[in-house]
Amino acid sequence: MEELIIPAIIAIVVAFFSVYGLTPIIIRALQKRNITVVDANKKEKRFYVLIAALGTIFAAVSLFQSL
Repeated sequence: MEELIIPAIIAIVVAFFSVYGLTPIIIRALQKRNITVVDANKKEKRFYVLIAALGTIFAAVSLFQSL
């Protein structure tokens, strides 16, 4: 069990920083392609990217590959 703790922690750290770093890049790229919607729940009516969860999916895949 102990031999799986360090790879899991490394996977979590890599996933976090990859999502943290890639999400703004993905959002800017998709905004240029006009793949955005208005957030109906916010007062300022900002536009949000539809596929912003792509980084989260990438993080989940990288986490489960290490286990």
